[in-house]
Amino acid sequence: MADSTVTASSSQKKRGRGATMMRKLTKVHQSGQLLSVTFHPKTWNPTGAHAKTFKSYLSYLARSSCSILKDEWKDVDINEKEKMLSDLESYFVVPVIHKDPDKDPLRNALLSYAGDRWRGFKTQLTREYVSNPKEDREPPYVRYSFIKEGIWKQFLASRHTPEFKEKSQKGKEKVANNVHPHRLSRGGYDLLMETMMAEKRSRDSGDRTPSPPPRYEGWKRARQKPDGSYTSTATKVVADKIDSLVEETEKGSFVPMGRDDILTAALGTAEHGGQVRGVGRGATITNYFGRALRSSPYTDVTEQLSQLETKIRAEFEEKMAVERQMMQKTMLDTLKSAGFSQNASPTKQQVDNCSPIDIAGNFDSMKASCSVAPANMKEDLDNDTDSVQKLLCMIVKRKTYLPIQLEHDKFVTNFKMSPKYMKDLLVGDRWLDYSILQLWCTYMHRLSLDTKNSDLFAFLDPCQLSFASKPVSFQKAGKQYIQNQLRDLNKVCYLAPHLWDGHWQLIIMCPKDNVIVCLCSLHHKIPEAAKSLFTNAFKVHQLATFGNRKKTSWIFPKTRVQPNGNDCGYYVMKNMIDIVSASITKNWMEVFNDPTALTDEELYDLRDRWATCFLQLYNPEVDYDDADEKD
Repeated sequence: MADSTVTASSSQKKRGRGATMMRKLTKVHQSGQLLSVTFHPKTWNPTGAHAKTFKSYLSYLARSSCSILKDEWKDVDINEKEKMLSDLESYFVVPVIHKDPDKDPLRNALLSYAGDRWRGFKTQLTREYVSNPKEDREPPYVRYSFIKEGIWKQFLASRHTPEFKEKSQKGKEKVANNVHPHRLSRGGYDLLMETMMAEKRSRDSGDRTPSPPPRYEGWKRARQKPDGSYTSTATKVVADKIDSLVEETEKGSFVPMGRDDILTAALGTAEHGGQVRGVGRGATITNYFGRALRSSPYTDVTEQLSQLETKIRAEFEEKMAVERQMMQKTMLDTLKSAGFSQNASPTKQQVDNCSPIDIAGNFDSMKASCSVAPANMKEDLDNDTDSVQKLLCMIVKRKTYLPIQLEHDKFVTNFKMSPKYMKDLLVGDRWLDYSILQLWCTYMHRLSLDTKNSDLFAFLDPCQLSFASKPVSFQKAGKQYIQNQLRDLNKVCYLAPHLWDGHWQLIIMCPKDNVIVCLCSLHHKIPEAAKSLFTNAFKVHQLATFGNRKKTSWIFPKTRVQPNGNDCGYYVMKNMIDIVSASITKNWMEVFNDPTALTDEELYDLRDRWATCFLQLYNPEVDYDDADEKD
């Protein structure tokens, strides 16, 4: 009876996982056919049907081929490592990436993985036979055929030296400081991601290729117990923070930016240069997030803007009086040359002679706005006080071409105002709207040079961007223009004033962050047709330059709001000058979070800057009639 009881209890005893001998590969070796394994081009992790077998056999070779008597992996004899790799190639196809073995990334990745498995094996032996020995456990030289009794005795002796005990104590302290312990199996994050992807496919039966879960989900799942609780109180706090940030992201109040994503923000610590948290083996901060941007010349964007505004206001009153006098004198001289008196308002005849009446039938407001211009342009000119509009109307004097050299774009050579030219490029006669923003881009280019941040910003010509509602040939030309600028200029941010259906928005493309920003003074999102064209052009550049196939993120900050229907162009101009002056290249949601309207003083400053730049570039000595005839 006693004997039967003992037998029964022995048979019910849970049997632990034994040594991995990989005997099933013997059949493969006898057949002479090698197993094919593919490798991820960045992490060099094995993938495909034989990936698990490959990793298991490499782990077995690391344990069996490399001496456990060495303290560090770097001390293991190179011949033992080479034998291990040679045995691996007897069963699997292992490609050679670089002719120099020391520079071969795949070879180095395999050795690194083998080293981890070798260290893990020694830790297992120490834990089972030194820290927590059991009398009924088979000795290692019986359990593992590749460990000899003499080798084991030497290893056992090395575990009782003062040096090892000190090293062991430091390791225990390091483990104790880990407040976020995970519960991953030997498959690691790779196996966890496979499990999560299978679950997504099961939930969404219609989607056989669901997108991979974000890394914060993997991080949380790796630290969850079967009952849904977390491995520590600190981990529960971080998990709750992650959930909160996900909600903020959906509302737009938090925008993940590259390395500053949801997991980094929740943990409160930046990524280090080694393995990235929450993803599989081999992912480094560079190959996962891309190379970091050069540090910006500012530390706190909000503070920088505040200081800039204070400085501008302090200097504004001092300089404005002198600049205004110079500006008025220059404008009066120009207006006199056009036939206008200093004290008298323009007469009907003068308006007829100077305004572009021949193309005033149907065009957008000349204030660079989103409202339709008055039907009677002559009355509007008499009553309007907009210096930008009035200056252009008076200077043009029925001329159809102004030979002003624009500097912001190599594709734009002159300040074109010809109806014939614009009808070939645009829908309708919207030339004055585009001309105002064209010239402003040149002013921004000059400002970026003055502030020594021209390496950060490029300015795209608004005429080249008016392609969304055009025929396919114009759309292709517009997308090609964007791709050429992104490829040739190599800037951090590309500022693109964009007009759609009479409303101006500012599009900002940031290739290194894979982000496109839309600043709109009415808080509208960019129309889907225009968004698609910008996205497609941007995607081609991302793939060709960075090999980035990730979906581009669109951001819609809550910028300053126009109180009327005819000032959106000025809000684009104001946003551009703020970005360039303060060197803003990120944190868009934080910086542009002001619902107030532009003040009269700010509008005056924008008009004054534009008119000053215009008069600096304008050459009244040119015979425009001759220029028209030649054109």
